[in-house]
Amino acid sequence: MTGPLQRRSLARRRELGACCEMRRIQLNTHLRLLWVEDQAVTALDLAQQLGDFGDEFVGIAASGERAQALAAASRPDLVLMGVVIKGLQDGIETARAIPADLDLPVFLLTAYSGAANCLTS
Repeated sequence: MTGPLQRRSLARRRELGACCEMRRIQLNTHLRLLWVEDQAVTALDLAQQLGDFGDEFVGIAASGERAQALAAASRPDLVLMGVVIKGLQDGIETARAIPADLDLPVFLLTAYSGAANCLTS
């Protein structure tokens, strides 16, 4: 039997898989991904699952500051960004702070619900 958090986690993984599959079709290649998530177990689990599809993780960052540095250094195809992350910036602020010249699509993710998250993103 699965609880509400496990169902949300499963739904989140399916949503990510669909997003990455769309991007894979557009690019006709494997993706280079940057994953920004402050929960290490979640980040490593997703990295392994998407790695099984042949995608490459160029880095996993727990904070916005580290994410910006990794994005500039590694230039991934796609950034998977948790809304709630460690550091001075949340995921929404971090997504806005990634330089426009990098032209990186950012996919915002959250296990939380509520109007506050929807309104700010």
